[in-house]
Amino acid sequence: MILSNATRKQHFLSQAEQRLNSIDRSLPTDRQRIYELKVLDRGEIQLSPPESLRIENNLSMLDLFSFDVDKKQPLRQNFEALFRRYEDDMRAHTEGLLSKLAKGDSAVSNEVMNLYAAKLLNFARNPYSVPKILDTFGLFANFTPTHPAIQKLFIDVLNGRRKHQKHLCKQFGITNTQYEQWLRMLFNMLIELAPGFPPLFDQVVQAVFTSKEFTISVLVSTYDEAKCLLSDRGFSTNIASDRAYGFDFNLCDRAFIRYIVLDRRSMNVPSWMPQESIDRFMSSDLPVQLYRAHNDLNLLRSFNVNVISQCHSRVFCATDKDLVF
Repeated sequence: MILSNATRKQHFLSQAEQRLNSIDRSLPTDRQRIYELKVLDRGEIQLSPPESLRIENNLSMLDLFSFDVDKKQPLRQNFEALFRRYEDDMRAHTEGLLSKLAKGDSAVSNEVMNLYAAKLLNFARNPYSVPKILDTFGLFANFTPTHPAIQKLFIDVLNGRRKHQKHLCKQFGITNTQYEQWLRMLFNMLIELAPGFPPLFDQVVQAVFTSKEFTISVLVSTYDEAKCLLSDRGFSTNIASDRAYGFDFNLCDRAFIRYIVLDRRSMNVPSWMPQESIDRFMSSDLPVQLYRAHNDLNLLRSFNVNVISQCHSRVFCATDKDLVF
């Protein structure tokens, strides 16, 4: 796979996702903008006056994901091609999901799973969350590909020229070791380790939705007028439990999606249930439980408060007034 291109300005929250929250989606992409609000006080929830920013430049850093840069050449080795596999269809999946639900069509499993992958990748590639990312996916950094062509690329990830690394580590408050481990992790997760072999990241996502160890609930909350915030981290959590984990993701300016994944083995089983029935339940295929809410301002308030309290320092929105939090 070719990972060299001329892209220096590398987004850690995709332009595709930001454009779904743009102030005016009808404008050409190079003119689309989004409002930025800096968090001044999380406890009292005080935000700075909104500032309109060009999406083309927003939430990006020069050579953030470049693992081998020759200053004498226009091309650099980076992960842009790997990211695009998940970004390119984000708008189609988002609009498809919302359109189907608006018509009462609940056959949205494909959209729900593909959006989970794209949104989870935004978490995995966010420089503000590197320690948490490494706690979650860090084991992938320890793999060494065996396919000769992939191994050659991996050596570039290990030993590539990165004069920008010191600046990036200082910018995001991470160590050289963490940065290098993060790059290895992303490479091993997203590359096809052999021709026709699905990336490990795809296998992880597929396992979440098909493994008999989990049961999944998905909530899609939509709004006619009120606006959903977008975090500079790309996600927020909605549950704290040893038995379950949950993510909230912005879908667009008027919708968010909530995933809750519960460990089926930790579910309370009635004492009267025969062991045979318990075994049958534990080995059965459980469908994803889908819920929909519309114009529920209490849900939106909870979502937006979490976005503000869990972001790194900034939130974004399609409007500069009447925010719900």
